[in-house]
Amino acid sequence: MAATRGLPTGTVTLLFTDVEGSTELLRRHGPAYGDVLETHRRLLRDAVDAQEGAEVDTQGDAFFFAFPTAAGAVRAAAEAQRALSAETWPDEGTLHVRMGVHTGEPEQRETGYVGLDVHQAARIAAAGHGGQIVVSRSTRDLLGPDAVVLDLGDHRLKDIDAPVRLFQLAGDGLRSDFPPLRSLHASNLPRPATRLVDRVQESEALRSSLAAARLTTLTGPGGVGKTRLALEVAAGSLDDFPGGAYFVDLSRLTESRLVPGAIATALGMQERPGVRRLDQIVERLAEAPPTLLVVDNAEHVLDAAPSLGELLERAAPVTILATSREPLRLRAERELSLGPLPTRSGVALFLERARAIRSEELDIDVVAAVVERLEGLPLSIELAAPRVRALPPEVLLERLETRLTLLSGGYADAPERHRTLRATLDWSYELLGDNDRRAFDRLGVFVGGFRLEAAAAVLDLPEHEAADRVASLVDKSLVAPQGAGPAPRYLMLETIREYALEQLDARDELEDAASRHALHFAELAELSEPALLGDERPAWVRSLADDHPNFRAALEWSLSMPDPEISLRLGAALWRFWHAHGDLAEGRLWLERALGRRGVELSPARAKALGGAAALAAVSGDADAARAHASERVALVRRIGDDALLPGALITLANVRSDDGDEGALEEAAALYAEAADAAERSGDDRTAAAVITNLGYLALRLGDWDRAAEESRRALERSRVVGDSAGLVVALVNLGYASIDRGRPEEAASAFAEALAFQREIGDRETIAYCLDGIAAVLLGRDLDDDALRLVAAAAALRETIGASLPPYERDLHERVLDEARLRLGDDAAEVEAEGAALVPGEALEQALSLAAPSA
Repeated sequence: MAATRGLPTGTVTLLFTDVEGSTELLRRHGPAYGDVLETHRRLLRDAVDAQEGAEVDTQGDAFFFAFPTAAGAVRAAAEAQRALSAETWPDEGTLHVRMGVHTGEPEQRETGYVGLDVHQAARIAAAGHGGQIVVSRSTRDLLGPDAVVLDLGDHRLKDIDAPVRLFQLAGDGLRSDFPPLRSLHASNLPRPATRLVDRVQESEALRSSLAAARLTTLTGPGGVGKTRLALEVAAGSLDDFPGGAYFVDLSRLTESRLVPGAIATALGMQERPGVRRLDQIVERLAEAPPTLLVVDNAEHVLDAAPSLGELLERAAPVTILATSREPLRLRAERELSLGPLPTRSGVALFLERARAIRSEELDIDVVAAVVERLEGLPLSIELAAPRVRALPPEVLLERLETRLTLLSGGYADAPERHRTLRATLDWSYELLGDNDRRAFDRLGVFVGGFRLEAAAAVLDLPEHEAADRVASLVDKSLVAPQGAGPAPRYLMLETIREYALEQLDARDELEDAASRHALHFAELAELSEPALLGDERPAWVRSLADDHPNFRAALEWSLSMPDPEISLRLGAALWRFWHAHGDLAEGRLWLERALGRRGVELSPARAKALGGAAALAAVSGDADAARAHASERVALVRRIGDDALLPGALITLANVRSDDGDEGALEEAAALYAEAADAAERSGDDRTAAAVITNLGYLALRLGDWDRAAEESRRALERSRVVGDSAGLVVALVNLGYASIDRGRPEEAASAFAEALAFQREIGDRETIAYCLDGIAAVLLGRDLDDDALRLVAAAAALRETIGASLPPYERDLHERVLDEARLRLGDDAAEVEAEGAALVPGEALEQALSLAAPSA
């Protein structure tokens, strides 16, 4: 251990290294391994000394260094890896060293550094592979703009409570093709804000069941703590599931057929056109290490139980832990029933929550009586404990005793525990003033949370008054804040939300609140439409995703309303979001339901919805449905006589016919584009006029007229720049790149694709990135850069598979032509190079393509 003198202080960047497979190396080299180890030490120390690093400790083949700057640490790590790679080792072997870098403020002691930062840096290094440099977010944030890092996502590390975001140092001669990190998992389990009180026996029983059964269903009444216990046990069982543990929340779904999509979303999977979601999930999990799915609130969608059974039969490594108010009734199921807390544990829970509100000591006997009156239900205790802010426990007990006696009958067919929970909710509700009651009732229409502007719309109040009402309900523990910042969100627990809806229905205001909810989200969706075509697209997609459950609820509300217009407006405005978010099947389902209603045959909203349905069908590869919807849209717009809608309708049908590909279809597409251009000019729609020109360029590509394709694409570029249409600009650039390739002008093609790619640094449209990768790969073949060409075209294929995008005819021909030629040239080496390309993350593929697109020497 080095002395502390000379070690950096304050904010320090720590570097841990060790040799991967050192035991095998020792066995192979025997006594000569000492020379190997000494060379390894010399190379590391030289790199560290050059960056003013300090050696804190060394044990065997492991080192611990400290640096005053993050940049110095990563430069030393990179130089050390390059030196190790360049060194000639005995038996023509290679020494693989893994490295972890983390920045923090470790405590300095006489023997060196101590503290959580040291522990975390060591765990980061242990998660990596030989030759890899893994860095923490705190280090990444201190690096300059020239540093090339790959985002590896959130990971759970051994003995580290919270997930940590990890990155990989790349570029400048460093390897980038490594297997997944050796972290505990990349799971999505939510981390509860409070600790679980007691439940020791239940936890052990649940762990034993997970080890013995493929499906365990944790049953019990609402509010008994099923979800909380499931999360605790899942988090404590991570070592048993190296494939990860994933939380699937079904409480916000209303249709059983959406369950596979919810599972796929939890697993981070995008939809693939033409592939059943369940088949896609089985394909992912059947060959994975043992994986745990925590399927929460299954009672909402019990009809989906056979899908879970099929998943268990076809994907042997999968274990499912479900929570439900009733069993799933599958053959593989083992049911565990969760009851109330014993009085001792209930008192501990009450005191822990109450002491966060009131510091005075409470009478344990009185608290025990309160808990007994609440029958030990955790949700009842959670709701009652905060009331000690205003009421002593003795008064609290008296109020509870009165209310429980009054409501002791309850529902004749409901368990006693349900009656008790309802009594607690009734009591909490009666403590509210009239304004808070009305706000509480109406906020029950929100699913998955809400923002203040949405609350104002449903409450029919100015936003500042709505904020006061929400804040009052937060104080009373009936609404919970989610995060901070300029636009915070708020959430009602599901059981409380259901109670609020009952009260809203009882006061005969459910229809009005639901109408306001649906109208607000229709307006929000329509507000997003232009943003989803421009530079703000990523931020809007994230924002709309937060309210995805509310959009589902709004669609469900609107489909039951007498006026069918709102459901059409919602579907028409949301199709670009569903496309970007990878929810093609769900989007088509909602649009089909909205379009199936009567009474809107001549509505402009129906025309827009038909356009969205046609677009989603086309992307999904369903050409017949796309053609039918697009044709109906044109016919409807002509009947309505709406000149503003006609250009877009004609373009949609022309695009579908262009993709059909036969000679007659292409001729029809040309005529439709020409009519769309005239209609756009008449209506003064400059953006649509520019889009027509862009599509004419693409049609020329389909017809093999490369010169005209280039000419039309340049015209489209000019018009798109004038009207400020960044989405149209990018499409025109891609078309110009294609035309330049076919005209034998590869450098012009490279320039066009590079400019289109530069836009994607911010927009992040992975479908467009894939098109550009294919185009630049074609250019690279002409420069005899066969390896690079194959990597890019393989990366393009992997991107499309990830987002579920199909390939139109022209793009498919180019992609397959480049892929086949690159494979032919590389011969036996092609498979390895192709695998490298498929493993590239989108940002890395984009940067490599931009670098390679630069003019050749």
